[in-house]
Amino acid sequence: MDVQLPPLQSQPVNLDNTTGTKSAAAVRFPLVWPVYLWMAGEPAPIVGKTVSLSAESFYCIVPQPIHRDTRISCHIVIPGRNDSLALKCDVRVVRSEKSANCLQFGIECVIEQYSVVRWNGLRRSGAGE
Repeated sequence: MDVQLPPLQSQPVNLDNTTGTKSAAAVRFPLVWPVYLWMAGEPAPIVGKTVSLSAESFYCIVPQPIHRDTRISCHIVIPGRNDSLALKCDVRVVRSEKSANCLQFGIECVIEQYSVVRWNGLRRSGAGE
């Protein structure tokens, strides 16, 4: 029996509700990938998981708050079978909120710059390069 599936469609999400238009860059994909957030002056990253990702931003869950307008570096690990890749990003926090259970925090980050690198694990300088 052949089953015809409808074409896969993603629903754009307008992040700026004042314009009334939907941008292709605002399409959010529900992706749960590891994220490592490197705060300036800290020896170890804050480790969390993404909830959704678009071309311009991502939302993730982390164990501690990060203040709005904080600029940080991060690695979003793209899982693979043998070698993983990562998005190495410079981001700015635009939203920080407590989760419903008050044990974790939701962080929205705008991606200001990124590159794709090989992920070889945690190393502060040149991680994944």
